[in-house]
Amino acid sequence: MRQATDGIDHRNAWLILLLLVLACERYSCREGEKEKKRREKREDVALIGA
Repeated sequence: MRQATDGIDHRNAWLILLLLVLACERYSCREGEKEKKRREKREDVALIGA
């Protein structure tokens, strides 16, 4: 009986791990886009100032 629950626990652990990885990737991508926009703004300001 215990082996069956262990199998389910492992499957849940992998599912949670996968969801965490996907969430982190989505979050880091969003952060990367923000940084890119911020950098573009800085370049625009530099061009206007020059």
